[in-house]
Amino acid sequence: MFDFLLYDGDEQVSEEAERFIKQGEPPIVFTFGTAFYFGKNIFQESVKALEMIKSRGIFLTPRKDAIPDRLPPHIMACSFLPLGAVLSSCRAIVHHGGVGTLGQALKAGIPQLIRPLAYDQFDNAYRVTTRKLGSYILARQYTAERLSRKLSAMLADQEIINTCKEVSRHIDSETALDLLAARIEEIGRRK
Repeated sequence: MFDFLLYDGDEQVSEEAERFIKQGEPPIVFTFGTAFYFGKNIFQESVKALEMIKSRGIFLTPRKDAIPDRLPPHIMACSFLPLGAVLSSCRAIVHHGGVGTLGQALKAGIPQLIRPLAYDQFDNAYRVTTRKLGSYILARQYTAERLSRKLSAMLADQEIINTCKEVSRHIDSETALDLLAARIEEIGRRK
């Protein structure tokens, strides 16, 4: 068994994002994958849900036209943030269920709410939910009311919080590549 091979490259967190993350209660990150574009509705519903649960948020999307025109001061929008550098300072993440984002959330030890769209994302959402690492919400259910209820329940569930922290303690992606390479070399020597 090997850890997630997570890599953010040399990307840095902007000073503006660092200030925002540190200025109050840890925010909830919302990102829906690089191929996402469904207009502003998903982020508009997310704004309403954050207001309902009185939480801060960070919206990640390279599409500026997907962000509502006027965000309240408790929500920041960025085209990109290196998740490995910021998630451990966040409260939770709402995402599409891609394995890279899922791995970064596990490493950070934060709950995740998955909104699956295709491919392995539904299976990832099922596994995160059954292993008490978070929950899921289907695309047709993504309304402010349902989202706020799901987030509130997930963030109040001490079993989810504890399981996320426990799994995080076992992920060491910095040495995972070395372990994988050593195993491959070992197998090669046997032949």
